[in-house]
Amino acid sequence: MYLIHKRLKHIMLQLKEWNKKHFGNIFEEKRVIENKMQVLNQALIKEGFNKDISDQEDKHYREWENLCKQEEIFWRQMSRVNGSKKESVTPSFFIEPPWPLELTIESLRSRMKQGYFRAPMRLSNLC
Repeated sequence: MYLIHKRLKHIMLQLKEWNKKHFGNIFEEKRVIENKMQVLNQALIKEGFNKDISDQEDKHYREWENLCKQEEIFWRQMSRVNGSKKESVTPSFFIEPPWPLELTIESLRSRMKQGYFRAPMRLSNLC
């Protein structure tokens, strides 16, 4: 039994390393992409419409949406509760995500359209 526990612990550590290398810090990546999008938007404002800048902005926007989905998955995984013991598997401050779980990407988009809050502005849609 001890050997199985030791092997599982070793595998878990290797999976954590792989996860960090493969996905990185999604919150930091999201912040970096938002900053890049802001710089590109300012460039579009100053220089006017430019196809290259617009294409870069579209690429960053798709990356941003992908990171939002990954962030949603992350918060859902962090809020899981062990079904048999009804005990949290995470610290208490991770149990509740910053938004209700029924909010998905689609419902967030519909709320943006209704004017609840604004998404990062994409100037390429205006031109």
